[in-house]
Amino acid sequence: MADIGTGSGILAITGIKFGAASAVGIDNDELVIDVAKENAKNNKVCCKCHFECKTADKLNDKFDFITANILHNVLADIMGDFKLLMKDNAILVLSGILDEKKQVVLDSIEQHGLKLIEETHQDIWTGLIVKN
Repeated sequence: MADIGTGSGILAITGIKFGAASAVGIDNDELVIDVAKENAKNNKVCCKCHFECKTADKLNDKFDFITANILHNVLADIMGDFKLLMKDNAILVLSGILDEKKQVVLDSIEQHGLKLIEETHQDIWTGLIVKN
């Protein structure tokens, strides 16, 4: 799995704990990468998690499962990168989207030929599950 905008690494770490063979977490902030590495060590999954300071367009692998909890405009801007990272039938989970901004992300999903599978809501937030 890949966790784009990994922050603390919690989604990558959780993915390992729920059965992912390995996880790659990337973020453009070196300080949060250090936090993610420490969190993986504390959760005893550091041998299965790899964290790097880079952007999605710099990943070369393809993944079955991708998570991203980042701003709506960034999600929309890098949807093409997500599509390139997805294996056939891969799942992409997008979260942290303000309800009032979700249309920007939905438009980008459609523009890149991805399929919306499910939409969830909590308070003012939207989460989207997308399939390649």
